[in-house]
Amino acid sequence: MVDKGNDPMLVETPLVKVNMALVGSGRKPVDWDMEKQLPTGTHTLFLTDSRCAFHGMYKRYLEAHGLPLNYTISIGSNEVMLQEIEHGMGISYVPEFIASDRIKDGRLRVLPMEDMGESAYIAYGLHKNKWVSPAVKLFIELLKQHIPDSGSYAAGDVS
Repeated sequence: MVDKGNDPMLVETPLVKVNMALVGSGRKPVDWDMEKQLPTGTHTLFLTDSRCAFHGMYKRYLEAHGLPLNYTISIGSNEVMLQEIEHGMGISYVPEFIASDRIKDGRLRVLPMEDMGESAYIAYGLHKNKWVSPAVKLFIELLKQHIPDSGSYAAGDVS
């Protein structure tokens, strides 16, 4: 979930804020102005899904700085996408936790960016006019128990 969802029929409950990172290859040069925190040349943005909310966040960031989004490639697997980025094929704006091991060992690097002013969350959504089954209630409780820090966002508890 990026900031607040747009569907008035859903009641969305964020569980935990996700740190985002723009990542590029740690072993190959990236056309990036480290001082201005912007791309200097054309770049390919890798996505796991063309409808990805993170794609919209990054696109708005580029547009705010007067830069077009040149190329996007959708790949259905985070693993394959991160391997392509490692080999210098492009960059991606991802939840930091999916790339943390590669960042730590230098295969990927975080490219500096200004704060976008948008946040991403792991969340669940329920249709506001639908019955919530006991199985769904149990699933939500399990989510809250097993996602770190989810208690701080549990405003939409299901009774």
